[in-house]
Amino acid sequence: MTGTTIAQAIPLAISPILTRIYTPDDFGVLGLFLAISSITGAVATGRYEQAILLPEKKENALVIVKLCFLASLVLSFFLLIVIVLFSGYFAGRLGNEEIRFWLFLVPFATLSLGFYNTLNYYNLRLKQFKNVSKSQILRSTTLGISQVVIGLIKSGALGLITGQIISYVSGISILSNSIPNLRNNLKKITWTSIKEQAKLYVKFPKFSLPSTFVNTTTLNLTPILISSFFSMTTLGFYSLSLRIIGVPSRVLGNSFSQVFYQKATEMFNNNNKVEPIFVKTLLRLLMVGVPPFLILYFFVEPIFEIVFGVDWKISGTYAKILIPLAASRFVSSSMSPITNIMQKQHISLMINVALLLTTIALFFYAKNFSVEFNLLLRYLTFSLGFIYIFGIMVYWYIVRQSDKNK
Repeated sequence: MTGTTIAQAIPLAISPILTRIYTPDDFGVLGLFLAISSITGAVATGRYEQAILLPEKKENALVIVKLCFLASLVLSFFLLIVIVLFSGYFAGRLGNEEIRFWLFLVPFATLSLGFYNTLNYYNLRLKQFKNVSKSQILRSTTLGISQVVIGLIKSGALGLITGQIISYVSGISILSNSIPNLRNNLKKITWTSIKEQAKLYVKFPKFSLPSTFVNTTTLNLTPILISSFFSMTTLGFYSLSLRIIGVPSRVLGNSFSQVFYQKATEMFNNNNKVEPIFVKTLLRLLMVGVPPFLILYFFVEPIFEIVFGVDWKISGTYAKILIPLAASRFVSSSMSPITNIMQKQHISLMINVALLLTTIALFFYAKNFSVEFNLLLRYLTFSLGFIYIFGIMVYWYIVRQSDKNK
């Protein structure tokens, strides 16, 4: 959590500089690029990276690492072909011609995210939390420096998007260098062993992959729909609001979630009860994570106007509306790995489908009935927040049922 805090403090600190270098439209283009690459990057490995923690033998875990690398390469190459053929069509549907050029970087971003997530989980397996923290700090540092420097040299979204690519590569370098003889060990892995592990953990692409795709699409569909139904400027204001209110989740949520996943997996594999660590993590999330959201709720509007400039005041209004949703998502997402541990990925899939369908329905309702964007955000906060809270209750029920069978 310390490393994550430092990693998030850097982009937060430079945000007032970025809002004076880049326009809301530039942030809108970045938001659209990140929305697309986040969806493709989340499914690049077939979600097999989550299985890296599960094998008892480290040799089998390395097999899954190679499997993830190969899956990422295949998907990225496929995306490149699709973008070469249909970039103009996609740009038209997204309502922004400028994004056409940046679509060609989506395959590289997808490949980078696939590699990074894979190496991240292998470091978690080795309990190398310090290496994970170092990678986060380096990613954040290179992101901030490159976005500021390039932005001062060249106007437009170039610096924002290029900075993201550079940050991905820097994170991979740290995580890969921390694993001894990684390249040589991967070369020794045979196709037979890859097929065996792929078959053994087939539930991850079968259930977790669709669930993750739906969940990531739900989280990132909003920017895509905003660009199509509203405007790139509105998306820019929305993107900055998410950048700020997402800090508690990125600082605390990812750290709690990853450690909880590792600890709960260890207890489950040793046939110990998982509910104690589930409840302990949930209470810590509520005690440590919720207060920052409460503070933001009461002070976020004047903070935006003072820190980022009067031109960004509307982002503060959006942020205040979205804070209850961000808080419920923060807690629910941190506890969601329990479905992977218990091999109940279909439960997570159903919850994420409900989130996706609700989001799409509300956007089309807003379009057909000319609902203002502020009111649409309120509808999203109430509806999706309810589903996230319901999800927490379902996760707890799964844990209790599993413990009863032991």
